[in-house]
Amino acid sequence: RAASTGRHVAVVGAGPAGLSCAHRLAMLGHQVTIFEAEQKPGGLNEYGIARYKMTDDFARKEVEFLLDIGGIDLQYGQRLGDNLTLDTLRQQYDSVFLGLGLGASRTLGLTGEDAPGLMPAVDYIKTLRQTDDLGTLAVAKRCIVIGAGNTAIDMATQMARLGAKKVTLVYRRGVEAMPATDHEQEIAKANGVRMVIWAQPDEILLDTQGRVAGMRFANTAEQQGRLSTTGETFEIAADAVFTAIGQGFEGDSLRDATAAELARDGERIHVNELFQTSLPNVYAGGDCVKPGQDLTVQAVQHGKLAAHAISFPGKKNSGDSVVNGVDLSVNFAGIKAPNPFWLASAPPTDKAYNVVRAYEAGWGGVVWKTLGEEPPAVNVSSRYSAHYGKNREVIGFNNIELITDRSLEINLQEITQVKKDWPDRALIVSIMVPCNEEAWAYILPRVEATGADGIELNLGCPHGMPERGMGAAVGQNPDLIEKVTYWCKKHYSKPVIVKLTPNITDIRVGAQAA
Repeated sequence: RAASTGRHVAVVGAGPAGLSCAHRLAMLGHQVTIFEAEQKPGGLNEYGIARYKMTDDFARKEVEFLLDIGGIDLQYGQRLGDNLTLDTLRQQYDSVFLGLGLGASRTLGLTGEDAPGLMPAVDYIKTLRQTDDLGTLAVAKRCIVIGAGNTAIDMATQMARLGAKKVTLVYRRGVEAMPATDHEQEIAKANGVRMVIWAQPDEILLDTQGRVAGMRFANTAEQQGRLSTTGETFEIAADAVFTAIGQGFEGDSLRDATAAELARDGERIHVNELFQTSLPNVYAGGDCVKPGQDLTVQAVQHGKLAAHAISFPGKKNSGDSVVNGVDLSVNFAGIKAPNPFWLASAPPTDKAYNVVRAYEAGWGGVVWKTLGEEPPAVNVSSRYSAHYGKNREVIGFNNIELITDRSLEINLQEITQVKKDWPDRALIVSIMVPCNEEAWAYILPRVEATGADGIELNLGCPHGMPERGMGAAVGQNPDLIEKVTYWCKKHYSKPVIVKLTPNITDIRVGAQAA
């Protein structure tokens, strides 16, 4: 932790964005007070993820790790718009960060939505996560879950694991449009969850006592890109219905006079690229702001970037060469970059979208996913395997992906545009083509035309497609290393970086050949 700056910052919300911001602020020497509406910190990780996924009190332990840095005070039961106002925070603190999250569950808009037996999935998951004795928790025998995101899958799977006899997940579109990942869907199916697609809620069915007895659904179809009902309906009997159709921003949190002045993007808070709101010294990040996706990793990154902006006003974090007075800029083989943190050639650098996100996050350079000749390679699915510890806990992953499976033309176009948009960042292109001069003479001028700063000869890939005479098949042969390096220097004028293979008795021999 840096020496004290004498500044005190208020953070509203102890979710992923707020905790990330608070930790980074404390690391930079500020005193931080977090105001949290609930009685526990963690936000989504504590209250919004199914119990079977977050075991061993993981959320609490993670928060304890973050707070160990010191300089962070947590105050519970403090809700903005209720017993806490933005005006007060601005008067008492040097800066304010709002990490409010999304607190309002979207509704179906049907009569009877307030009937006993129907509730938002996140509310049930929250109760479940805070229950010590699951035997005291009410579990319906027949459940309907409406939605198809990860929360819907969590809810359906959790109910099945708790003992519900029949769990049906209903989604208005087809399987291919489900926001939940294929992996999550398979988990639900493995737990006996039945999935009904192309159906949307039409009417909530109630019994004589006004409790939920089921739901009527209207069949749907997509016509010219629009979803419409077909006129056919069907009913599913249920003792409980859980909605997981998304969450919205809780507008009541911004009802005091000062908070009401905040500029908005729709229902969310408007921020600039430094996560500054329209009010001086007030910042925001996470799900309550417009940029990006509603993902935990994105919220964490927002918190870090906002903390940097609070600490160094007016200075963008992404790619800064000087941090805390230290110049991190590098010049490697004539290739300049604002810092030495570069992403290696791998799935995170396989397309413009990923590379731009890396640059936005502050990475100084990337090595673009290995290019090859046409037709592109065909990768396996899934591309990853897990390494397990003695207790079957996941301790690492292995990437078994080959070179890029995207066309050479698309890759070259994207590399050209990215380098044009980010001229101060290092961009190296990894290449792997067959071991003949014609192949290299064809691809190298095309790569050079993109404006990339240099190339990486991928001669070290252990699964380096030896059937094509590439990768480690070349890296283990000094004569071939020398030939390929010579061809590259002959047909390419920029720096050539030779990535050697460790799968050789004496790596110095390969290095000398290069």
